[in-house]
Amino acid sequence: MGFSGELIMDKRHLPERIHGERIYLQKHSLELAPIMFAHVDKDRQRLQGYMPWVDLTQTVEDEIAYIKMTEDQWSDHEGYDYGIFRSNNDFYMGNIGVHTINWAHDKCEFGYWILGDFEGRGYMSEAVKLLESACFEIGFNRIEIRCSELNLRSANVPIRNGYRLEGCFREDAFELGKRRNTLIFAKLKNQKSESLSAFIGLDFVYLFVGDIEQSKKWYAKVFGQSPTVEMDNFVEFRPGGSSALCLHPADEKSPLATGGSVGYWKVVNLAATLRHFTENGATIYRGPLKIPDGTSICQIKDPFGNVIGMVGA
Repeated sequence: MGFSGELIMDKRHLPERIHGERIYLQKHSLELAPIMFAHVDKDRQRLQGYMPWVDLTQTVEDEIAYIKMTEDQWSDHEGYDYGIFRSNNDFYMGNIGVHTINWAHDKCEFGYWILGDFEGRGYMSEAVKLLESACFEIGFNRIEIRCSELNLRSANVPIRNGYRLEGCFREDAFELGKRRNTLIFAKLKNQKSESLSAFIGLDFVYLFVGDIEQSKKWYAKVFGQSPTVEMDNFVEFRPGGSSALCLHPADEKSPLATGGSVGYWKVVNLAATLRHFTENGATIYRGPLKIPDGTSICQIKDPFGNVIGMVGA
């Protein structure tokens, strides 16, 4: 957004590098273009799910054009884009930037993405904290973060950083061939610490199991991934990268049993997912059953007597 020369003050300059404990943020340079493109291209399939710009990034020249655009925006005080780098080895992990700036009202919006290899490690939360602190220091009063209602991983970043969920714009954008709802989170400079209540998808489900080692091996096989947390009496998996399935030994307070609350995971292909689980020893418990939005739900029972739900097309 344009603004008058009188509104531009010396303090309205973000630093070209912002240092943190594990990471630092660095203003884009043209030398980064080949590395940035290689990373985007490697992670293209995952990023395409929520980032419309990925389809427009087909060559290194596209990244060069993007970086030149960010340099112009930086010079005009219309945007500040950074690469996210690990401090110990200068490894490039993704981007974060300040966009949709309104100097007249001291507000802006953050946008970000990170390579799948680094999701779930707190790097993006640290990047948001660093950039947020710098923005508040130069005079911004309000910072917004917006994301697709379906992008639970992205939504968890503002939630964990104390942003308030202020609403959901229904069918706010047309992306990737469909209309999407947009969640709006915001934080104010002088916002007091508050208890944030925001229900964004499924966070985790506990399964109380008789043999945690045997259960761990089975879920590692069907999920095709190692546990994200592994302890003697607790194991966590994050299939799909957001919600967690946690294993805990059954005890007197939480005995091994079928019934009660059932958590549901969204899946891309319900039939294929059910086939995969049943081929590995699970059984269909209830369903599949069509629901009003056109998708189907189903409960499966794992080999140890626990029931989990799935929903998908």
